[in-house]
Amino acid sequence: MPVSKKELERVQSLISKEGVVTLQLVFKDLVGRPKNLLVPANLLKKVLEDGIGFDGCSISGFGKVNDSDKYLQPDMSSFVIVPSILEPESPPVGRFDCDVINRDGTLFESDPRYILKKALDRADSMGFRFFTGPEMEYFLLHERNTAVQKVLTDNGEYFDASPTDAGERVRERIVNVLEKIGITVEKAHHEVSPSQHEINILYEPAMRSAEHLALVKYVVKQVARSRNYYATFMPKPLNDKNRNALHIHMSLRDRRGRDVTGNAKAPDGLSPTGRAFIAGLLARAHDMCLVTASTVNSYKAYVLHHEAPVHVCWGLANRSAMVRVIHRSGKPAHIEYRSGDPSGSVYLAYAVILHAGLDGIEQKIELAPPVEQNLYEVGSDLGIETLPLDFGEALRLARQSEFLRRALGEQTFESYLGIKAKEWEDYRVFVTEWERSRYL
Repeated sequence: MPVSKKELERVQSLISKEGVVTLQLVFKDLVGRPKNLLVPANLLKKVLEDGIGFDGCSISGFGKVNDSDKYLQPDMSSFVIVPSILEPESPPVGRFDCDVINRDGTLFESDPRYILKKALDRADSMGFRFFTGPEMEYFLLHERNTAVQKVLTDNGEYFDASPTDAGERVRERIVNVLEKIGITVEKAHHEVSPSQHEINILYEPAMRSAEHLALVKYVVKQVARSRNYYATFMPKPLNDKNRNALHIHMSLRDRRGRDVTGNAKAPDGLSPTGRAFIAGLLARAHDMCLVTASTVNSYKAYVLHHEAPVHVCWGLANRSAMVRVIHRSGKPAHIEYRSGDPSGSVYLAYAVILHAGLDGIEQKIELAPPVEQNLYEVGSDLGIETLPLDFGEALRLARQSEFLRRALGEQTFESYLGIKAKEWEDYRVFVTEWERSRYL
């Protein structure tokens, strides 16, 4: 893909100025795992001209052994310089997010980045730009495989400070590194459970937000390692503690940058477009679940009276609803999707959420009234439909979903469900310690 001389010179100048000697070319597999390879910085021009090849059949869902040649094409606009966190004396690395390219030069249809691009193109054809601002939670632990009381690093609670919050200095370092990279953190704080933390990223165009969220996870883990801690984004790592959530704040803007989901004059702060977008999210809630809560472990937090919102409804300032509308008097509202977690591909999550909302707009789906009760207490009594409460049910619903097939594309749909079916079968037949203690 052609790169302007001005853009190339800009990146080369940064590489020279910051003493970068190695470039990191990054892409993601279908389940959200980061993949990368390193090349010398002096080969940048060659990489841009030719791409750099890799074996696609060694990446789940990326190709067959008889059609496995894939190529990485760096996106110049994604270039950032990442300082060495574990070895501060080492030079920084220049990082590119990459598109995955077929042999004929076309974009690979199962590249999660491409799937999000297609969703954004659909929004663009309707006159919209999609903006997101994620909130992501993680646990900061001592070790991976010890008793819970030894794993926890503190007994802090929501918004606690040092010395109760042992992770405060870690969070400060994370924020400092991200600011150097160019990622703006809205806030970072201790969460509700002991040793649990949250980091929020400011609103950005969805593609840039997805790229930055993956980089945030990398920085969090590296900074934790540098301080002899272990950071995990596993949805439900500890039995008696809260889950790790990924709350996605979102809005649509028109081509002039004006918000079109909110309306400051409306009682609920929503425009007709915003109401239809939410209606689409609710209508496609079951179809999206295998992507937004994408692991067996995700459903350990899908319980009726605690943890993740599982009731398919929306509410004004109601954190027990699947969709929360955030509205202050006199200001336009924005939308928050609350049932997801950070275990899977954020590219795919953004894509299916956007497609669902756009379906609501295109099909003029009517929005039900908001629910204002605490659904953790009375959700079952109200008869409100719930999301699937286990991975097997989510998989069954996904198999039946024409929406998900359309949003992901035929090839990706089949590959993704194949990966998830194997995950479910591996889990289903695995004999756990709980079973041995109960039945042996």
